[in-house]
Amino acid sequence: MHPGSNKQNMKEMVERGRSLKGVKSRNAKLTEQHVFEIKDLRSAGWTNTQIADIYGVSVSAVSCVFNGRTWKHVA
Repeated sequence: MHPGSNKQNMKEMVERGRSLKGVKSRNAKLTEQHVFEIKDLRSAGWTNTQIADIYGVSVSAVSCVFNGRTWKHVA
């Protein structure tokens, strides 16, 4: 362990693959497959509300997935 700022420690954690992204997070309600499906449904004209109802997540969660604010590691 090296002393450093929180920002430096977080950067190092990500670089070394120790961050909890996606399904590694115990709080994740979606899988990578769900993320692909959400993006496809939005592109096909479905509303965030319709998609949120299907996957049991909030409308803002669907918006964040579609706009790339969350699940960035899933192309």
